[in-house]
Parts: sequence; C-alpha cells; structure tokens
Amino acid sequence: MTGTIRPFSNIKHCNVNTRYAEYMENIKRYIMLSNFDAVIFAENSGYEIDPEYFEKLAEENNKKFEYINVSMDNGVSSTNMSVGDASIIKAALKRSKILTEHGLNCFWKVSGRLWINNINLILAKTRDKEKNVFLYAPKYDSTQTWLFKANIKELKNFFLTDEAIDSMKNSCIEYAFKTVYNEHKKELEVDRFPAYPDSRGVNSSGNQYTSSRGKLYLRNLFLRAGYYTVR
Repeated sequence: MTGTIRPFSNIKHCNVNTRYAEYMENIKRYIMLSNFDAVIFAENSGYEIDPEYFEKLAEENNKKFEYINVSMDNGVSSTNMSVGDASIIKAALKRSKILTEHGLNCFWKVSGRLWINNINLILAKTRDKEKNVFLYAPKYDSTQTWLFKANIKELKNFFLTDEAIDSMKNSCIEYAFKTVYNEHKKELEVDRFPAYPDSRGVNSSGNQYTSSRGKLYLRNLFLRAGYYTVR
C-alpha cells in the first residue's frame, strides 16, 4: 500500500484528517478482510502513524504488518505525484524486511485509500503465478497503477529504473509503465486481471472510484473480451 497522508501538491482531496482516516480504515480492511499474508504501508509525507496497533492486529489475524516511512528518501517527497508514487515503491523495495527476508518474487501494489471489494477473488486466481498483472486503460492508452501485481525482478529492471522514473516528471506513472511495456514486452511476462477490480474510494481529484453494479458487470464483460488487456 502506498500513501501520502499530507499531500505536497495542490489537489482537491486534500483534507489531512480525512485522508488519514481513509488510509487507517483501509489498512484495517486489508489486514482483517483480505487474504494477503502481509500488509506493507509505505508513506512519504512523514505523517506519523501507530504501527504497533496494526502489528498487533495483523498478529491476531495470522498476518504481518510493516510500516515504512520513506519521507527522507531522495525524490520521494516530490510535488509530482507520479514520481512520488514510483519512488515510494522503489524505496519500499529496498527497505521492506518482509519482502527481502522472505525472498518473495512478487507483490501486489494498491493505492492506500482504495479498498478492492473483490480482492480475494483476484488473489485466488493469480496466487500461483509470478507474472506481472496489469490493467489496461484503453481511453488513455496507459497502464493503471492504482492496483497491479509486480514481478519484483522485472519491476526493478524495467519499470523503476532511474530513466523510467525521470520520464514521469513530464508525463505520469501510467504512461511511463505503458512505454516500458511497449519497449520490453518480449522480455516481460504480463497477465491480465481475472476480474475487474471492484474499487471503493475517492481519488486525489475528489472523484469516486466506486462503480455501480451495472458498470462493473459491463467492465467484466469487456475484460473477458480482452478490452482491458495491456497491448
């Protein structure tokens, strides 16, 4: 989970108390309601949280929790949200004890203020695969980054290089990831989502991510037809 509790840039959804409450609620949800083995929350604004509460909650649910404050890493406290998000992930990969000590090959990344209502269905159908799992955004010819599964080796070697992150300064992480895919698709293993993510939450512009039942049904039909497969 990535997060910026106290935003650096001028965005519509900027109330710190509201954002804090959203992040804390979703950490609890992913610990208590998801089938993840561990939850890692990486935050880049330096806003303090109480990790011991979530560590205890995780232990009660036979999981692990890790809080990573990446506010002091170079480039992480960026006013460019795309550079910031990519830098959070890169810093977390270096500093996470859960990822390094357990020798994991893959992980799921989710934007911290989003709850994915059907996350357990998605996990069940992708758990045994070590491929990247991306969702394509046809309208913008880009790759969605609010939820994806990453092969750690490929993420480091292709998507989070200094060159790729630098390109986000004039674009955004979604376009940068799609550009990387276009350039290296023969070297990457990418799978499509088994179901369209049923998201709940508000983005930084104040717009709802939440979809109606009808829209979600149609999106799943389009997904099965390959409309949201990265290409």
